[in-house]
Amino acid sequence: AIAYEEKKRAGSNSGQVSLFEDSGIQEFADYEYKEMQEMPTMDLLNMEKELIGCYVSGHPLDDWKSIIENCVTINSSNMDRAAKEDKALRDTLNASGKNSWKMKNVGKTYTAVGMIQELHPIMTKKGTQMAFAKLTDYKGAIEVTFFPPIWENLRDKIENEKVYAFKGKVDSTRESPSLIIDSLEDPKTLEEHSITRVHIQLDSKCATQKEIAPIKDFLFGAQGNCVVYFHIDVNNKPYIIQANQQMTVPSNEEFMQSLNDIPLVTSVWCD
Repeated sequence: AIAYEEKKRAGSNSGQVSLFEDSGIQEFADYEYKEMQEMPTMDLLNMEKELIGCYVSGHPLDDWKSIIENCVTINSSNMDRAAKEDKALRDTLNASGKNSWKMKNVGKTYTAVGMIQELHPIMTKKGTQMAFAKLTDYKGAIEVTFFPPIWENLRDKIENEKVYAFKGKVDSTRESPSLIIDSLEDPKTLEEHSITRVHIQLDSKCATQKEIAPIKDFLFGAQGNCVVYFHIDVNNKPYIIQANQQMTVPSNEEFMQSLNDIPLVTSVWCD
């Protein structure tokens, strides 16, 4: 297309007069674009991001949307809360006299899906490799850490600007919480083990059955496959209460938003 236009301009700039200028005959045929197969989605999105600064025709996670909605239990929106829970657990174990080395593998295992960015392998003092990276989702990013044993198995499989699913535990011992990667996951396997629990954080001012009645009525009016857990802080200590297992609810976005809008519910999440 550029060569075609340059050829037209060259004739005009050189002062040449078309033989057909007064005859009404078109000297240059209209340029016809060739129909080409669209480039791979990720290539297209990466070019949009590089040239424009944002994605236009879609998002790299769109192909993973079903898995994200049904399987992801940690992301940029709830990382701080997960870190708070992890810290509370570690403080409790410390208070009970449990040695720090015994707490290495304690904590809840989370599922994360996102695009790896800013992948940074480093050499440890022991001469082994580990890596740090950001795992970006629709709303932001979380820090992820690959310790040497895991990185040894994954370093040939992980690349920048590619989407992956991981399982791991939250590290709340540092100023910025990080997800310690335990394994790379197969998306098909993830869908077979989807979300089974809905968590409800209650306002600490909630004190009577009358106050909690709207929440109870809403939950009993719903149907799904997730059990319910209530979280409440009393005297600055967190408590978790499992609801009757006959109370099962869905975990779709509409239900979670409606639940979050009920008075005295401060946040909701699922895993």
